[in-house]
Amino acid sequence: MLAMTVKKAYWDAVGFWTLVLFTTSSAIFYVDPISCQVNRPMPCKQAGSSCPAYMSYSLPPGNTIDDVSNLFQVEVSDIMEQKGVASDRVMVSVNCTCTESFQYLAGTAYRVTSQVMTEQSIVKDQYQHLGYATGQKTSVGQMLPISLLCGCMDNAPASVYLMSYVFQNRDTFEALRDRYGADTNTLLRLNNLTDVRSFPSMVVFYIPISQSQLKQASVGSQLTDTNSTAGGNIPLGAIVGIVLTGLLLVAAVAALVFFLQKRRMCCYARSKPPFNQDRSSSSSRDTLQDWKGFLGCFRAPQTHHIRNPNSNVKRHISLSKEMMNGVFGMEKPVIFPYDEILIATDEFTEKNHLGAGAYGSVFQGKLRGQDVAIKRMKATKRKEFFAELKVLCKVHHTNLVELIGYSVSDDELFLVYEFAENRAVSDRLHDPLSKEYTPLTWNARVQIALDTARGLEYIHEHTKAHYVHRDVKTSNILLDSSFRAKVADFGLAKLVEQSSDGETTTTGVVGTSGYLAPEYLRDGQATAKSDVYAFGVVLFELITGEEAFSKSRTSGNVPPDKRSLISIMLSALGDSSPYNMAKLKLCVDPLLQEMYPLDCVHRMATLGRQCVEEDPAVRPDMKQVVYTLSQLLLGSIEWEATLAGSSQVFSGLVIGR
Repeated sequence: MLAMTVKKAYWDAVGFWTLVLFTTSSAIFYVDPISCQVNRPMPCKQAGSSCPAYMSYSLPPGNTIDDVSNLFQVEVSDIMEQKGVASDRVMVSVNCTCTESFQYLAGTAYRVTSQVMTEQSIVKDQYQHLGYATGQKTSVGQMLPISLLCGCMDNAPASVYLMSYVFQNRDTFEALRDRYGADTNTLLRLNNLTDVRSFPSMVVFYIPISQSQLKQASVGSQLTDTNSTAGGNIPLGAIVGIVLTGLLLVAAVAALVFFLQKRRMCCYARSKPPFNQDRSSSSSRDTLQDWKGFLGCFRAPQTHHIRNPNSNVKRHISLSKEMMNGVFGMEKPVIFPYDEILIATDEFTEKNHLGAGAYGSVFQGKLRGQDVAIKRMKATKRKEFFAELKVLCKVHHTNLVELIGYSVSDDELFLVYEFAENRAVSDRLHDPLSKEYTPLTWNARVQIALDTARGLEYIHEHTKAHYVHRDVKTSNILLDSSFRAKVADFGLAKLVEQSSDGETTTTGVVGTSGYLAPEYLRDGQATAKSDVYAFGVVLFELITGEEAFSKSRTSGNVPPDKRSLISIMLSALGDSSPYNMAKLKLCVDPLLQEMYPLDCVHRMATLGRQCVEEDPAVRPDMKQVVYTLSQLLLGSIEWEATLAGSSQVFSGLVIGR
């Protein structure tokens, strides 16, 4: 028993120092390999189709299943161990999708931590050649999208999947074929090869596997324990080394504790209450009283301390666990000291104020040389704060706003996002001239609709954990410098669960009036189709330039009526007769100055009507919406080409006559 304990301690120590050396060396010393072989994605036929697939991955020394889970952005339950294979090799379940370029790929993302990291080095060192390098530039702190090479089998039984395996120098075709029970001709056909001698090393090829060949790992420690107990007797020198290492670690920990205690005292002594708050009044203290000073000194999300005279110990533990369990995904966001937030926003001056919502105000700022948007929230909005952290730390897409980091003060919470130079879509649609904004062209509006649909499709269908946004509206869709749309404000986002009625989440009704689906108002069940309903309202806004609840256009002294935009558009869409097409034309935003193709407007309005159907089962899903809008954008571009380059259309903004 003693020998086994010592043996485990030895390999744990070796694994720890191996991981330290591995991490250090891979971040500093890297030379791009020179290879004549290039990994290419498997071609596919139907864009948008998907299937389960697997990545064969070798667990590096010292790494755990949790590390693999974070690397591939999957749940631990999606990681399998392989029967009859080396104990360090696992299979990672991914969602393999046929992209618009007709290539099978799965998606993940990796936080760049060093200047010497390139996309190719990350694919090689972190993903063991399972990724597909596309020549992306990298910068420190960037979330780099990584495409994983995967595949689907056409006309195969539902229980047969494809595994992406990187051929090693020690591998032989015959051994792999026999290990997985694969047919020779099938292997050659899947990998577009002519004979068994043409398998190169360090290149992904695809092996069909059946459900019976998969064995789900019950706990993350199961595989690492197997590694840690392997090996023979431990030499005396190793035991001496363990003892000396242990003594050094104890001494180092003692010194570190002494240093941190002194630094903590200094930090708290330097902390000053924001906004000239009276420290003598205990009633003004909130549940986050000491986060400012503590985080400003230590920058560690796992060590947040809370001190509140009205809180008990259980509340302290509960909040600590909430921060640590499941909030962060593969990467942890940057923690900014509160003082930096104050400086970045000029202490939240009015000139930097971008807008306000139900859960806080948003300010423009400049943090560490980068333009950012900072959402300022009261500590009472902790639930929404954690909701955004949990979603945006795990979900990354070009049409979703990127979370950069966060900060806390005595009684406030701050989320730091990428800055959207052209503000919210609502600012550009609803009376833009009074805000000194140039109106959007028709093609810009279609592109915004497509971008938004792609962002929603991603959280509905292409993430491991599926989400519903629950607050889709034009003020939560932001525009970057190129007028490309990004879905924002995930404070109400919810994880959906499988039930007999599909994927649902049952909560109290939240969101914005005018965008709420009838079934959600009725029974509080939010589904992806609830987001589709709200998106239909967004389409109507893009067409009309009006708000979800709109005032009717009148003349003279007749007071305008306030009507639902849905009812206005459904009335105009009675049928496709010339009379109703004329009614629809009356609804189109006059700021477009009739610079639009009416048939495309009608198609978008029809799509909006489908999205706001009373029965959620009749509504399209976001995948169908994306396809329809893609075709609609092509039609609008063709119409644009017939105008011989009118600057009013090609600029993306209506310049005026």
